[in-house]
Amino acid sequence: MTEKEIQNEILRTFGCRSDMIVFRMNVGAARQGKQFVRFLRPGFADLMFLLSGGRTLFVEVKSKTGRQSKDQKTFQRIVEQLGFDYIIARSVEDVDDALRTRFAIGWTPGEYDIEIERR
Repeated sequence: MTEKEIQNEILRTFGCRSDMIVFRMNVGAARQGKQFVRFLRPGFADLMFLLSGGRTLFVEVKSKTGRQSKDQKTFQRIVEQLGFDYIIARSVEDVDDALRTRFAIGWTPGEYDIEIERR
């Protein structure tokens, strides 16, 4: 599976749960007129999970052979020094395992799903 496919599967699995909020983070930059605008810092994790009790999990998604960039390693070091959890996920199961072992959050398909209103 590609990183994008893994990321999409993680978002489909956990994105509609009522006991957490999952954000897909996009790092980038653009020129707006004469101003240069940066979106997040280089190396920011692909996904950010907001969990009950003010807990946060940062998830860097990688394929089976994918490796972190220097900026991603720096970001991981900083957020872990600040006391946040960070994982490299190569599958939905990696995220599920982290939620169970680090946060004691279990999962049964459909258990926490919420309905999303389509417009």
